[in-house]
Amino acid sequence: MSKKSKADQGGFLKKRRNTIAVIVAIVVSITLITPPVYYSGFTVRVGIITFDETTSATQTVLTPSGLLQRLEAHNVYDYTYSLEAGGAIRTSDTLVSSSQGTVRIEIHVAITTPSARVLNSTRVTIDGGLGTRSHTVYLGPAEGMRDPGLYAISITVSATTNPSSSGPRTATITIPHSPLLFILPSS
Repeated sequence: MSKKSKADQGGFLKKRRNTIAVIVAIVVSITLITPPVYYSGFTVRVGIITFDETTSATQTVLTPSGLLQRLEAHNVYDYTYSLEAGGAIRTSDTLVSSSQGTVRIEIHVAITTPSARVLNSTRVTIDGGLGTRSHTVYLGPAEGMRDPGLYAISITVSATTNPSSSGPRTATITIPHSPLLFILPSS
């Protein structure tokens, strides 16, 4: 190889490294800049509602319990890359078994905004065994809780049980019987 060929090859590798470095810098910049620009700041308020629900082979009504609600401030990166990415409704099985039968649970969240607009925010379907589950609902800007003011939240849970010993049964309940309220303060 001539000296010129080696010099050309070295220049090509240097340009390639520079191009890769620029691409990495752009991706990092977009990852860091987009959330605060999109949500107009570095802090977002998130309404969090937790409750348990129990289904059994003999039940004709749903049994909710342990209802808690709170409003938390989260940094925009935690919200975007953790809470929002994980979904608005998360469920964990507390004590569940398919030995007595199965269940299909549908959870629907409706939000009434300060301007009296009703948003059918999120809906999830869970299939599994009968028993007790814990549910956590995260409501932030992506679900419609953006502007300061009073928000009314209504959660409807429907369960169709298929007990091993009898035919299917369906029960529906709205949690709570009156809407949950969140007040988003102005920033």
